[in-house]
Amino acid sequence: MGNTSKKLAAKCTLLTKEEQKYVAATFRAASKNSERIREDDLIVSGKVDAVLLEKFWGPQIDPRLAQYLSNFLFGSGQQKSPSVDFNRFAELYVYNVRGTVDERMMVTYNSLGKDYNETVELPYQLLREYCESIASTYIKILKSSTSHRARTWIEKGFRGKASHVQALGEAVAATVGGDLDSPHHHCTADQLSKWLQTNILLKQLAELVFVNLYGINKKAGDESPTPLPPSMPSLLPIPEGLDAMPDYPAFIDLSHIVWLNSHLPQKHQHKWRFLFSSHIHGESFSTMAGRIQDQGASVLILEDNSGHIFGGYAPVSWSIGPNFTGDEDSFLFALAPKMRAYPSTGYNDHYQYLNHHTKTLPNGLIMGGQFEFGGIWIDADPFGAGASAESCSTYRGYKRLSKEPTFRIRSLEVWGVGDKPVVNKDEGAIAYSCSTYRGYKRLSKEPTFRIRSLEVWGVGDKPVVNKDERLSKEPTFRIRSLEVWGVGDKPVVNKDERLSKEPTFRIRSLEVWGVGDKPVVNKDEYAGSNQASVLKTHKSEYKMLQMMGKPVGETNF
Repeated sequence: MGNTSKKLAAKCTLLTKEEQKYVAATFRAASKNSERIREDDLIVSGKVDAVLLEKFWGPQIDPRLAQYLSNFLFGSGQQKSPSVDFNRFAELYVYNVRGTVDERMMVTYNSLGKDYNETVELPYQLLREYCESIASTYIKILKSSTSHRARTWIEKGFRGKASHVQALGEAVAATVGGDLDSPHHHCTADQLSKWLQTNILLKQLAELVFVNLYGINKKAGDESPTPLPPSMPSLLPIPEGLDAMPDYPAFIDLSHIVWLNSHLPQKHQHKWRFLFSSHIHGESFSTMAGRIQDQGASVLILEDNSGHIFGGYAPVSWSIGPNFTGDEDSFLFALAPKMRAYPSTGYNDHYQYLNHHTKTLPNGLIMGGQFEFGGIWIDADPFGAGASAESCSTYRGYKRLSKEPTFRIRSLEVWGVGDKPVVNKDEGAIAYSCSTYRGYKRLSKEPTFRIRSLEVWGVGDKPVVNKDERLSKEPTFRIRSLEVWGVGDKPVVNKDERLSKEPTFRIRSLEVWGVGDKPVVNKDEYAGSNQASVLKTHKSEYKMLQMMGKPVGETNF
């Protein structure tokens, strides 16, 4: 016991003075100024005491987490203790917030009613419920928060529904076994150790939960969603632009925002800027394109007609053009029915494509893959049609995001993340590229605009037109008669040079032979775009021959 006390004392030096003060104050209040907390002070008939919870934890804690904490503090089975001292009470906070991987392993095992032993495997279902209880408690903390940030999200319809909270816990637990979608049965100590080291979201959720349960740094009128120091990254971003929307049609959940925001680069986690909603701004590709350009990094979130919710993170500003843009920070994600992230592979740079009003290139928005085979494809005309390919080499572990390969868009949103890029007013604006003119930068303030005034001036003297040289009486005229005459003898056609006996003929047999070795096709690179274009060409030729009234298969020479 002495070694444990020394170890804890050394660990407590990692806490701030404020943290030490609040941990001690919480213990004194719970123990009623005695040296130990009895289980009866925390648990009544197997349930957490409502009076104590009202004072310290309120309605914030999930009942399952309360039981797990009771397992850690008082033990379980034959080793259960009727009371707990300050050391054990402090360990619960210190190890969850400042603990090493081994210490967090010990907390996890003990909370789930197991002795920490490298040979003991944890049932995956039990670990998943543990994650769900932490996620549920964090969402409860957000929903009971008085901060303007949390209240704005909640009042606009981001509710924190139980089914989505459960999906958040499942997404946290799913990474323990490597393959997210393979069935898990048990978790070894080695798997748990690697999981605790790499799962940043779980660590952040646990820290935020225990900081709140122990009342650390919580002050009256505190506007932060959690009482952590400002330097800590927030899982809930500041919503910018929602205040002006009285009836915002939210189709994603508070749990989705928390999970998605944790996957963004830290520099973009503090703020989401509302840019476009198909319900508010209308189902218009032009409107969407105009509102999302030059806005910096953004997330695109859409819901298909089957209720699947998914999207992509675009790390650079959207801009209309013929080429793919973006970088390797880009990723695609699914939010419902499961939360999954698909990071870039680096295999190609087909991260972002946006184009409109072109005749030779696809008009729409693409993230990943190839033209017509994108991880996400949104058609410009008609707006509302979308597709998600079966495979996409741009993103690792990718699986089709929508329920069906093609779908109708039920809802679509675009959010700018992080601060909006600063425009140097002396230079005008963030420029589009234009290879025609050297040093070109966008000339108008916005990508699209209304013309206030337009003038055209001729420069220099007006050119003199010699009327005697003009062939017609007037510059423009109606044709009364038109003739074309061949001059000289008609050219003789050497029949021996003509390949067929007759100018038109029926094809009796047709063969095509490849010569040399067959070229090797890299299946990962091949997306079928050439094949699709050839097929379209044959179809157009077929229609043309039909329109000309010629039998298909005849060839003219």
